[in-house]
Parts: sequence; C-alpha cells; structure tokens
Amino acid sequence: MGFSLWKSILKYLMQEYYKSILRYIPTLEIQDYLKSAYPDQSWTKDDYDNALRYLIYRKFIEQDIETYRIKTEGKIFYETNQSCIAYFIFMLAMVFIIIAVFGFIYSFTTSRSTSNSSFPTPPQFITVPLTDMVHENSHLVALKKLQVFFDRIPDSQSFDVPFELSADSVVVETGSSNSKNLWHLYLPVDVQGVRKIHLLINLSYTSSNLVNAVKGQAICRVDFIAENGRKEPIELYAGRNLRDWVIGSNDVVKTVSNPVEKVWTAQKLLTKTKAVIDYMILDIPEGMRQERIKKIEIDDRSWKILENTDPGIVIFGITLEK
Repeated sequence: MGFSLWKSILKYLMQEYYKSILRYIPTLEIQDYLKSAYPDQSWTKDDYDNALRYLIYRKFIEQDIETYRIKTEGKIFYETNQSCIAYFIFMLAMVFIIIAVFGFIYSFTTSRSTSNSSFPTPPQFITVPLTDMVHENSHLVALKKLQVFFDRIPDSQSFDVPFELSADSVVVETGSSNSKNLWHLYLPVDVQGVRKIHLLINLSYTSSNLVNAVKGQAICRVDFIAENGRKEPIELYAGRNLRDWVIGSNDVVKTVSNPVEKVWTAQKLLTKTKAVIDYMILDIPEGMRQERIKKIEIDDRSWKILENTDPGIVIFGITLEK
C-alpha cells in the first residue's frame, strides 16, 4: 500500500476525530468565554472555529490524550469524553477490517484463478482429410475406399481420438505392387501449435523375399515442414513400429517390437485373412510446436533401401492434436 493512500486514511481519521470532539463541546459557552476574555476583539464565526481548532490541537494533539477541563467563572466549557477516544479507535479498527476484507477477497480471487490455470487445457483434435494428399508435383494421388480393404468398417469408438473413418472414407497408399502412386506424398495442413500427430498406418505388400531385408530398416520417414521452411523428420522402422496390415498372410512383417497405441482387427475383404489397422502417436519435436506446420510429407524409402517398390506405406487416417 502506497504512502499517499496511508496519508489519505490518516487525514480522514483526523477529520472524523475532530468532528467527534465537536459533538462534546458546548460551543455557546466557549463563545461567551472568548467574548468576556477578549472584550476588544470582534469575533466572527470563523474566529470561533479557528480558536476551537487551536484549543483542540493544543490540548489533544500536541499533548498526550487525557482528560482536560477548561473552566472560567465556575463553568465547565469542555470535558474530554472517553467516547471520543473510543470513536477514534473504532474508526481505526474499521479501516483495518476493510483492508483485511479486501485483502482476503483479492487473495481468494487470485488463488482461484491460479488454481484454474493449473488445470491443463483440453487437447484439440483436427482430423485431416486424406483427399488433400498430393504428389510432390501437386498432382492428385490415386485413392481407394476403406470398404475395399476390410470385411467391416471401424467406428468412432475404435480409437481414442477422432479419425475420418467410414465405408466411403479414403485410404492412401504409396507406390507398391498394389499402387501406382509415387513414394513422396504431401499433405497440406496449415496449422499452428501442433503437439502430436495421430496416425493409422501400416506396411503394404511386403513380398516374401523382402521380409528379412526390410526388418529393422527406416522404411518410412514422416517430415513436418514449417511455414519458414524448417523441416523435422521422424523415422519409422519395419518390425519396430511398422508392420503389414494383412498379418494373416505368409512371409510378411507380422509383429512390432515397440507396442503401438491400439490395434483394430478385422479380416481382409477378399481373402478373409486376418488384417489390422495400427494406431500410433508421434510427438512433434519441441522446437516445432510453436511453428505453423504447412504440410506433412510421407516419404516411402523402400526404393532407396531395397531398390524395390515394395513394401508400400498405407495410411488409413491422420489427426493432429494441438
């Protein structure tokens, strides 16, 4: 609390104290006293008030507060009343009570706001339509519908976050024996503050002669490209966090050493062999979380590593978390 505020409070208390004393002073008797004591003086109302203030200042401020009596010709002009002191103490106590109440309200409000701010902000999920996926030259990719993959369709409760999943939702597959798409695919997003990317992703068509060669290889790289051109990659490894979607087939990558977040299981539509959709979460690198992500690149590296179009990367869904 500033000095000027304390000064204002003390000034107000002194004014109230002065008013309280006036209630106990027989003003007319003092006027008679002054006229008789100073017969040559012409007394006005202001003179009486000034004289009265002087008496109060001299008797009750310069000296210790105690009982005084002003007498002349046997008459009592003034007697200090203990209620004056009580009134002064009461007013001082009220000021401190008011300050304490406001302090309590302020501290309570501040603690509430601090307490509320301690709760984490609920995540915001943004489903990204795979129909926006393009090749490096901005040509549209060939798309397939989810209903041609499985004998049934996952619903909204199949995974912990929302994805665009329906019989008519599209699936994107990079170049392989089953796809004529290129190995580099780009998905425009233009979102700032992305913390995580949720992926429904698997390998596709690992041929029998490639199973051993592909295991342990960084077969897929996911790049986050910011508005300023900055690029942050995350690599995915066959047999570590990527496996084939048709795990019922022979001679494919059927397992992963790092558990995925969740697995949705069904059957391949045509062969009725066991098939899955693996759900994984990728954390955006710390330095990219405040950047505006302009696009996500899916880089199928099978040709670079194996000099073969297989296996491809099949993507069933992408959701961003802010």
